[in-house]
Amino acid sequence: ARLREQAVWGLDCFCRRNVEMALEVDGREQSQAREFIQKWLLPAINRQAPDKAAYIENALNELAGPKNNDDADAAAADATAAAAPPAWVRAAAATVAAA
Repeated sequence: ARLREQAVWGLDCFCRRNVEMALEVDGREQSQAREFIQKWLLPAINRQAPDKAAYIENALNELAGPKNNDDADAAAADATAAAAPPAWVRAAAATVAAA
């Protein structure tokens, strides 16, 4: 097996709590907030280019999906629909980004 070194990012306790509080305001359960952070947000942060990974907005924007509904965005959304996060994850990402 080949190993590859790569930068890995996480959330400090202050940032994690801010994400949880934003999701609580949105009415989400604590378990759903944990799932959002562990299963969706942290991997999205680590998919970012090293120079962009320090900014949580980049990962949240990726999870929230395209903001415009023009034809190019619709075509891109159709092409990646299988890999797209569920609607609740997109909504949670948009909520946290707006907080």
